[in-house]
Amino acid sequence: MDELVERTTSVMNNENVSYEIILVNDSSMDDETWPAILRNSRRFNEVRGIDLMSNVGQFRTTLAGFQYCRGSMIITLDDDLQHPPEEIPKLISAARDNPGVDCIMGSYASKRHSIFRNLGSSLVNSIFSFVYDKPKSIVSTSFRILRADLAKAVLNHKSSKPMLGATLLESSKRVMNIRVNHDERKFGKSGYTLRKLVGFTLDNVFAATNAPLRWISLFGLISALGSLLIQATIIYQWYFEKTTVPGFTTQVLLISFFGGMTLFAIGLLGEYILRIVTEVSGPPRYSIRESTFDIDSLEI
Repeated sequence: MDELVERTTSVMNNENVSYEIILVNDSSMDDETWPAILRNSRRFNEVRGIDLMSNVGQFRTTLAGFQYCRGSMIITLDDDLQHPPEEIPKLISAARDNPGVDCIMGSYASKRHSIFRNLGSSLVNSIFSFVYDKPKSIVSTSFRILRADLAKAVLNHKSSKPMLGATLLESSKRVMNIRVNHDERKFGKSGYTLRKLVGFTLDNVFAATNAPLRWISLFGLISALGSLLIQATIIYQWYFEKTTVPGFTTQVLLISFFGGMTLFAIGLLGEYILRIVTEVSGPPRYSIRESTFDIDSLEI
């Protein structure tokens, strides 16, 4: 944390611009993160900290930062130093040179993630291209600079389980990439396990589209038509060719297959129903335990 703040303040001071650094603690269970934020907020006037009451995930944590940003431009980066603060000037320069672009994301020449993380990122980018009309040449990453108006538009999406990358693409198609470096993780280890990556991918699908339901419906229609053809074939063989129609094995296979597909379809419906119940109940995106500034006095 100390190195991140020191390197970031050094870079921003060289840019000769006014800035603030908002550090959000996603209810870390260790005894180091929030004390480090408090320590750095005392060392640097530009540093402000927010401590959340419970762990809500990266996207909602980022939205908490958006909520209390006061600048015209917002830069997001992770605290593990895989996003080098020294690359920030590239984002700032690109934003100045492209005033008509709302969000500029850093793309990596060489990603320093695990193979599962890279596969998951590729799959999510493919989903974004299919669902949100994202150009295939655009790579969605969390190292980005965006205009405050876009951040406000994202905050206006009231989903209790937001997908930040998806919501950004929903809010604006004026996005672009610039090439930046991506370093090895210097502190800790990634919280994105294989299970979480699968869940994250499914969340992006369910939150964005009803395509899985349509696919199941289409499959059901094709299966019904196929069964009619099979029935017609069996009746023809029995009536005209006097052949014996095998029964037991065919029945077992059909019952097993369509029973499994029925359970799968019910589970799929359950996923959508669960999300509907969650949205209707309206749980808060996050709750703040403590901050290093007076939140109530800010004009948001």
